Amino acid sequence: MKSPQVNDIPNELLTEILLWISPRKVFKFRRVSKLFNAVLCTAHYAKRSISFYRKDLETIEDSSDVESDEAYLYRDEDKEAQNARLQQEHNDWMDLITRRLMFMRSPPQFQYAFAREFLKARPYLIWDFEDAKNVCDNMSIPAAIECLEAVTELFITCVTASIPKEIGRLSSLERLSLCCNTLSGTIPDEIGRLAQLCELNLNTNCLSGTIPDALATLLCLQNLNLGRNQLHGPIPSWIGDMHALTTLDLSSNKLTGEIPESMGRLKNLKTLYLHSNQLTGDVPTSLAIETLTHIYLGNNMLTGQIPSEVQALKYLKYFDVQGNTNVTCSFDCPTLKL
Repeated sequence: MKSPQVNDIPNELLTEILLWISPRKVFKFRRVSKLFNAVLCTAHYAKRSISFYRKDLETIEDSSDVESDEAYLYRDEDKEAQNARLQQEHNDWMDLITRRLMFMRSPPQFQYAFAREFLKARPYLIWDFEDAKNVCDNMSIPAAIECLEAVTELFITCVTASIPKEIGRLSSLERLSLCCNTLSGTIPDEIGRLAQLCELNLNTNCLSGTIPDALATLLCLQNLNLGRNQLHGPIPSWIGDMHALTTLDLSSNKLTGEIPESMGRLKNLKTLYLHSNQLTGDVPTSLAIETLTHIYLGNNMLTGQIPSEVQALKYLKYFDVQGNTNVTCSFDCPTLKL
């Protein structure tokens, strides 16, 4: 008589067995067999598991082992302060669980179920995966991020792969920072749907392609930071229509062509970083924007005279054009670095 094999277990029975293992530990069993992996990757298992272990997922590890001296720190805490502290501890715990379950070991079906259950009402999320590098090599941003319906501020570091197009469905988002990662590919057009966005920081990645025209719709942007990537092509003229901009960083890319005259319409701009590109032509007269305090144009291929209108910029503290061998200045400008 043939001995029973793991793959002979009916799917429904295996689901019931796996439900007895916490989601914190169960996904390592995906490697046991194709059947285990198939069951753990079903929406049915995800829904039942989260329902079954909701209390376990929300319980902070070692909360019963609080030392008496640590409890002493909170003895004079009023109810409001206690609630705020406990809420912060809960949020920190859920961020840790999110890193373990959504980004590292779980299949997409579980990621979606988890996000809908625990994260869709969170307005503010910071995920740093520096501590997860030794646990999982693939720390990409999951498509399930689209379930974060209420998030207004999202900061993610130490992830790889590309920016998922689903991020364009976070309609409440006001601040998005994906800086200091190793994200590759192009900037998705879907980011242009984030009409409430005030800050977009994609600095220090490996993003390529041109600056997408879809970003032209982000008229609430005050801070646009695309520096330290591998973007190429010209600076689009529509950037002059982003009238709310106070900081614009396109530095350390492979941008070519001239600095568009339309930038002169950025009447709120304070800091401009265009250094370390391959920009050509003259420094446009229109760039003498009254509000500017810092201008960085160094290490390009610019030519010609610095426009005399720069002398009237009373708030200007620093104007760097070093590394452009054919740029000259016919007037005294203490803030200029030639």
